[in-house]
Amino acid sequence: LRIDFYSDKKNYLFSKIIKANDIVTLIQGSHGFKTIEPVEMLEVKQGPFHAKRDKIKFENIDEKKIKII
Repeated sequence: LRIDFYSDKKNYLFSKIIKANDIVTLIQGSHGFKTIEPVEMLEVKQGPFHAKRDKIKFENIDEKKIKII
């Protein structure tokens, strides 16, 4: 699973590949997920979460600009 990280101003920052048993805690900014292979994951959001109000769609990042760290 690849996680793409974005600033509060929707600017792409970097990406990280996570593997089985990895844990990620997101405190600030935004993120997106890209599945690289079949995956089972659990995403927990501290509520309340209103899908129409709290979810923001981003433009897809050009795969050539992905920076894996």
